[in-house]
Amino acid sequence: MRDSGAIEQDADTIAFLYRKAYYLAREIGGTSDEKFERRDKLEIHEKKMDFIIAKQRNGPIESVSLFADMPYSIIKDERE
Repeated sequence: MRDSGAIEQDADTIAFLYRKAYYLAREIGGTSDEKFERRDKLEIHEKKMDFIIAKQRNGPIESVSLFADMPYSIIKDERE
């Protein structure tokens, strides 16, 4: 986030969503072993999303794992 210092300074909370499956699906190339490994990782992470609280002025910095079914736009707490 280039030139975001003022935003960070003024913000009370900064949060990010991260889906490893998004990036695994876009990787190309590699040996057939690497492709199989990437496919296996994709299956593991396909329904997962991380909600990362990178800054919280009056609270802890943490990461929460969520269930994410993107074709149906469903995101919910994994513990439910």
